[in-house]
Amino acid sequence: MVTASISPLRDAMGQITNFVQVCREITREVEMERRLHQSQKMEAVGTLAGGIAHDFNNIFYTMIGYTELALNEVAPATDLEKNLNEVLKSAWRARDLVRQILSFSRHRAESFQPVQICRIAEKALAQISAGLPESITINRKLLSDTPVRADPDQIHQVLMNLFTNAIHAMEQAGGTLAVSVADADVDAETAREHPDLHQGEYVRLTVADSGTGIPADIRDRIFEPFFTTKAMDQGSGLGLAIVHGIVKTHGGVLFLESRKSLGTRVDILLPVA
Repeated sequence: MVTASISPLRDAMGQITNFVQVCREITREVEMERRLHQSQKMEAVGTLAGGIAHDFNNIFYTMIGYTELALNEVAPATDLEKNLNEVLKSAWRARDLVRQILSFSRHRAESFQPVQICRIAEKALAQISAGLPESITINRKLLSDTPVRADPDQIHQVLMNLFTNAIHAMEQAGGTLAVSVADADVDAETAREHPDLHQGEYVRLTVADSGTGIPADIRDRIFEPFFTTKAMDQGSGLGLAIVHGIVKTHGGVLFLESRKSLGTRVDILLPVA
């Protein structure tokens, strides 16, 4: 992207003799401004979501507590006991949803420690392998044992969310889920191009699929909480918002590349411990 200005040159009589054109490359400035606006929007939404989530948490724990007390007074194997158990299950699901919102908004305490991303990736891949359709294959390259300072539960949550989205994108036609963990060095030039990066050593986690891809017109919205293209019963729209929040909390950076019908690739850089 280029901005240009054109100015006339005049002679002693005031007549225009020439024009001077000055062009300036502004692609990087426009991209930086877009990222800043996106970051500010996500920060504002996260603050709002965090405040609301804490209030809802108090309400749900009250519901859970009084429902459990009521169950103690109810005769077993009755319709009333069954109905109260359904209320209790719904309250627990709502509490879990609040925990996801708090993860996105970074209002939840983390337990940071040196962890190896490849070990967490192995466990997460083992979990999803059992229920994976035959039409989807896994290509894994877990090459780095370098530790990062992270909350292992939250890194596991990041992986499961990315795996779930990738599998969903390949449900119809099948494809390949590619997962890699490798060391990466960020040089000074790359750090200047990406304000959230610093020069130094990182571990790169990559999750890629050969699925349906993300249309260009919604690509900037996919990390917003509750934004989803799935059916109402297939997701809350918090998965990628949580991934984004966790990566930011860990001082990392997330890059996404996607083209409709050509798949999606997510790269996460986390600083070495």
